[in-house]
Order: sequence, then C-alpha cells, then structure tokens
Amino acid sequence: MKLLLDAHILLWALHEPERLTDRTAKAIADESNELIVSLATLWEIGNKAAIGRLPLAGTSVARIVHRIEGLGASFLSILQSEIVAAATLPHHHTDPFVGFSSHTRRHIR
Repeated sequence: MKLLLDAHILLWALHEPERLTDRTAKAIADESNELIVSLATLWEIGNKAAIGRLPLAGTSVARIVHRIEGLGASFLSILQSEIVAAATLPHHHTDPFVGFSSHTRRHIR
C-alpha cells in the first residue's frame, strides 16, 4: 500500500512516535508499504523549522531530509500543473499546504 505522510504524521514518526496510533505506527513500520513524502511537505517543514516553529525538527533541512530517508520514504515531486490545480481548490484552511496535500492524495496511484 502507498502511504502519503503529511507533516504531522511525518514529524511524529521521526520525533515523537508515541503520538502515533498503533495502526499508523504499524503501517509505517510495515516494509511492504511504500512511504511517500510530498516535496510540498518537506517545503512546509523546512519553512516552519527555519522560523523556529518546529524545535524537535531542528533547523537543518538537510538533516530533516536525512531522517525522512532513514524512514525509507521516497519523495514525490510537484508539477506546475498540480500547483495550478491545487490553487483552484476551495480554501477551507489558512494553511496552503493543506490544500496541496489534499490535491496530491487524489493523484497518487
């Protein structure tokens, strides 16, 4: 199964695994599952870490990437057409990454 990890789940898996539900922790640990992290999620985490909003993650994006790769996750690229499509979605949340994540989930096969 393909698992698209959002920022919260990813950060918990990396820094506070006790916050994950048993089901989620087992799914992440199951090597038959493909862990996927959108580059938009990496960008979101990097931005928040750089301004000190994620003290557990530190401020080094390279270190964060290393930790994500250590989970065995692969990165999902962002296409211009996907950004344009996500920008047309209704804005039900003040965080633009939430809308993009919703759009990305629809396009993983």
